[in-house]
Amino acid sequence: MFIVFEGGEGSGKSTQIKLLKKNIELCLGLSVKTTKEPGGTGVGSDIRNITLSKSVDPYTLLFLSLADRVEHLKCEILNYKETCDILISDRYYYSTVSYQGYGSGIDLKYIDTIHGGLGFLKKPDMVVYLDILPEVGLKRAKKRGELDSIESQSILFHQRVREGYIEQVKNDPELFFIVDGSEPMYEIEKLIFGHFMCRIDKNIYPGVSK
Repeated sequence: MFIVFEGGEGSGKSTQIKLLKKNIELCLGLSVKTTKEPGGTGVGSDIRNITLSKSVDPYTLLFLSLADRVEHLKCEILNYKETCDILISDRYYYSTVSYQGYGSGIDLKYIDTIHGGLGFLKKPDMVVYLDILPEVGLKRAKKRGELDSIESQSILFHQRVREGYIEQVKNDPELFFIVDGSEPMYEIEKLIFGHFMCRIDKNIYPGVSK
C-alpha cells in the first residue's frame, strides 16, 4: 500500500507516521518505509532547504515542488514494492493543491494540468488528513523552534490552506480519512491504525478479513 499523510503546520503528521509504522511492523510483521515531500530524495533535500529557508514567489515554489515530486516518484514511489510492503509519505500532491493553490491563489486547473502532463502521478491507496485549526497548529510549531518560511506565512494563508484540504476531502471522501489533530496523540493513533486495518489489501496480508 501507498499511504499519504496530509495536514497543516503543527498537525502532528510526523508523530503519527512514526506510530503507524511501528504498529504495522509490530502487529502485522510487514515492512514499512517512510519518506517525505519535499526531501525524500537527494535532490529533494536540496529543494527542501530552499523552500523552507527562503521566501520565494508562489510560482517558483510550485515548480520547485513539482521538481521534487518528479524525483520522488521516480526514486521512491513508483518502485516502492521492490523495497517494502507499505510506503508512507509525509505530504504529496494534495499539499501543493492546498498550499500553492488555495493558500497562494494559483489556479487549481493549472496545478492539475501540469501534474497531468507528467503522465505517471500515482494515486495513493489511503490519505490521512490531520485537521487542526491554524492558530493551534502554529502554536505547536512555535514550540519546536524558529518558524520556517512556510510556517511564517499569515494566519489568513494558513486558513486558506485548511479550506483547501477540507474541499479535497469533500471531493474524494473514499480516499481521505479525516482525523481531528487536536485530539490526544494516542487516541489519534488508534483511529488511524483502525482505519488502516479496514483498508489494507488482503493480497498483502491474507490474515485480514474485511
